[in-house]
Amino acid sequence: MTATVAMGPLERVVVAHGSVRAIGLMRAAFGLIVIRHLWPDLTANMLPVERFHVPWWSWLPVPAPGVYRALVILGSLAGAAMVVGLRSRVATATAFAIVTYLLFVDMTGFAHNRAFLVWMLAGLTFLPTDRAFSLDARLGRARPATGALWPVFVLRVVVSTVYLTSSLTKLANPDWRDGLVLWDRVNRYAHKIPFDGWAFDVVTSRGFHRVLAPSAIAVEIFIALALWHRRTRLAAIVVAVLFHASIEVTASVQTFSYSAIAALLIWLVPLDLGGAQKTALSAGPSSRTNAFTGPHTDDGAAT
Repeated sequence: MTATVAMGPLERVVVAHGSVRAIGLMRAAFGLIVIRHLWPDLTANMLPVERFHVPWWSWLPVPAPGVYRALVILGSLAGAAMVVGLRSRVATATAFAIVTYLLFVDMTGFAHNRAFLVWMLAGLTFLPTDRAFSLDARLGRARPATGALWPVFVLRVVVSTVYLTSSLTKLANPDWRDGLVLWDRVNRYAHKIPFDGWAFDVVTSRGFHRVLAPSAIAVEIFIALALWHRRTRLAAIVVAVLFHASIEVTASVQTFSYSAIAALLIWLVPLDLGGAQKTALSAGPSSRTNAFTGPHTDDGAAT
């Protein structure tokens, strides 16, 4: 006999299980981003701790240059392990810890795109990143490609909030609405624009950005809202990819464009909370039914 009890929205998020195959791709993408993020320190002659730096908290230990460089190397190796999916969960947690610690060691190096990378790595540490597209899965060390989906929901909130807060703060700034900020940034990085001639003159002109700026704000609002609806999600993903590709071409912002595009993979994870129900089977705790993935055994594998 089966007893069915309707659940509230929060409870449905907490108990949701389903396919996490797309997380494997996301893990690999962020492994590359971790390497790209650490690369300047990996190849630098002078490390941040060898110049003026301020830790976020006075009690935070500041590593000696040799230790700092060792952490950068270890973080890069963890990123490489994430790419191939070798000891994926340990590698992801290691990359998260090192990237976060080195960010907190030097307040002068803080940037919002680096904080976004920390958020994404934090979310990935709570997900079964080893169950698809990984050496772990190939070698039989990983369980079936299903898992708890509540971190997926949290990361979706983080991603959409980035677009929404970015657009609203720009909307409240008259210099942004008028295109002055965008025009200034594009012209500071004009040497990175991969074309010249009349097209170059257009994208670096003041008038172009008076039109582009409010359009960019509208695009961010559209992405933030459209990602949450199935009918508009694909369009939002396509628009977001084009949006970040244009940012990378005209005004490179460290690793943000790569992180933002990689983060869109979180919207490819199936997450349907609409009809979730909690079902208790009279057969006892050895088996249960989950509305998201069907019958499950205690090891979490779908049957």
